[in-house]
Amino acid sequence: MGQFKAQILALQAAQVKILELNEQLEQISYTDSLTGIANRRRFDLVAERELSHARLHQPYLAFTSLLYTSEDISLADSKGVEKISEAA
Repeated sequence: MGQFKAQILALQAAQVKILELNEQLEQISYTDSLTGIANRRRFDLVAERELSHARLHQPYLAFTSLLYTSEDISLADSKGVEKISEAA
């Protein structure tokens, strides 16, 4: 019976380690490895959450924010990068 209990404890410890590693992996997937700041995936996640909240509590704001999609921001960002590279 002692060996069975030891195996259960080992499996529980492994499960905790897997959960911790999955949490770390999720955090890594939301940040840029070079700068450490939030990336596009994180932006999309937060934007969706905020839009959902706005739809429930501030319908006018939700409508207005739909005018500025993440594609618009990406386009503006790429134009900014072009301007910076042209100035260099």
